[in-house]
Amino acid sequence: MAKSPDRNIRRASPSRTRQHLRHGLVVGLVVLVGLGVAIAAAVLLQRQLTSDEGASGDRFVVADLPDALALPEAPRYVALGDSFSAGLGIAPAAAEQPGCGRSTNNYPNLLARRIQAATLVDATCAGASTAAYYDVQATSDPLGPPPQRDAITRDTDLVTVALGGNDDDIFGTLIDRCPKVASLDPEGSPCVDSLDVDLLARAEEVRGRVLDVLRDIRQRAPDAVILYVGYPMIFEGDTCAAMGFAAGDAAYASKVFARIDEVQREAAAKADVPFINLRSATVGRGICGEDPLVAGFEPTAFSAAAWHAGSEMAGFVADTLASVLTVG
Repeated sequence: MAKSPDRNIRRASPSRTRQHLRHGLVVGLVVLVGLGVAIAAAVLLQRQLTSDEGASGDRFVVADLPDALALPEAPRYVALGDSFSAGLGIAPAAAEQPGCGRSTNNYPNLLARRIQAATLVDATCAGASTAAYYDVQATSDPLGPPPQRDAITRDTDLVTVALGGNDDDIFGTLIDRCPKVASLDPEGSPCVDSLDVDLLARAEEVRGRVLDVLRDIRQRAPDAVILYVGYPMIFEGDTCAAMGFAAGDAAYASKVFARIDEVQREAAAKADVPFINLRSATVGRGICGEDPLVAGFEPTAFSAAAWHAGSEMAGFVADTLASVLTVG
């Protein structure tokens, strides 16, 4: 026999039931909307974080990076190079070695922090050529910095090197002379026409010098990881107000630095040293790019030094190098 309903149970009226349903729907909608907003905010935040990683993330892609290279914990790191590696114009300036234009936020310093290096010996110096690897470099300091190779010891774990653009005053000749004569023939090549040297031929000579440097590094630090860091895109063939070159001279400058990049890459391959190809990763970001990373003949908001990159480039290089290194 079925049980009879409990007379003490209160039954909700139809109107009260509808009120509860409406209230529940409103609460549910509020929760769903809030959840949607939270998810959207998280996605936007992630995108913002990706875009603010100091030129890493999706903004640049370096081709042909090596597989992970092992370093011991608290490695000893030596950085060799010219003004690009020294971080000329990036604040704050390092106090040691006057005349070299080093920054404490250049990519060697940023990389040392990322890999938790026990020691960073930053031997980079503005104006350095491959000759500065072997000899005292002439700077505003009467004593000059010591040969860069003196920083390398047998217990060195990591060496980064970027030299060659200043050999035989290749870079200096372009940036010192070409803007001065551009007005003589803006559509022509007054700078190239006035030179008594072939900068493309000079660029060819860099190959053997870089190879000799890399072989000497290997002899001095036989167990070290060595990375050769190429130059970013500087000249891309076109001219603009920021560059101040005549059209033909801008095209020539692009060929010269494309050749330097090529011979550096060939020398690194012959020495069995990974080459970090920044030039191809920064196409469209040279002096005349829509969003340049390298300043022209005047300092800019992103670079306090004319003809040089700023902190965004330093962060990108440090992130790229760190990505191919494993510590411990």
